[in-house]
Amino acid sequence: MLHVFIAAAFILYSTGDSSVRCEQLDMVLRWGAEFRQSSSKSPEGEKVLEDLVAFDVILGDLNFDNCSSEDKLEQQHALFTQYKDPCRLGPGEDKPWALGTLLDTSGLYDDEVSSPESLQKVMENEDGRKEYLVFPPSKSQCPASSQKGRKIPLKGNGRRIDYILYSDEGLQQDWKLDIEEFSFVTQLAGLTDHLSVAMRLAVSTGEEEP
Repeated sequence: MLHVFIAAAFILYSTGDSSVRCEQLDMVLRWGAEFRQSSSKSPEGEKVLEDLVAFDVILGDLNFDNCSSEDKLEQQHALFTQYKDPCRLGPGEDKPWALGTLLDTSGLYDDEVSSPESLQKVMENEDGRKEYLVFPPSKSQCPASSQKGRKIPLKGNGRRIDYILYSDEGLQQDWKLDIEEFSFVTQLAGLTDHLSVAMRLAVSTGEEEP
């Protein structure tokens, strides 16, 4: 079993300009393609195991989600045809277990979410998630207002703006890529208004370990 990855971390434009973010995503795809091309041959012109890119990973705060109508342009970007999002079913639809990663800053220092253990307990509860995660604003709610304590019906599990995407393009024929674990991490409770995300990938090369 060979565990190997190449990663690039990004933070995209944070304001509501979808066209700018899509241009940045275009650049990310271009950089990834250039890296794979430059890494496809060893200096001697002969591939060896250490020189092969098993997969590549894009991760970071992309500042758009897969649930807001305002982010439809980004949700449909070609990034998601070339890279796989373990949390996503398709544009505008996440898997049921996927959580939002943006916390409501008005409740960030509440006792209920002040420790990793308490934040985990809240995130495991549907009502708790609706109290402390940021959701897309409804028509009756100002986008800049606090969501804490609101009575507006909410759908889904909040705005997921932190991503880990992977591509197995170019994977060798006898290699196999598996997601061993994807998790939402609460260890930074009280230090940030984001839930961290983590993923463990494993690549099997088809060779027996010594």
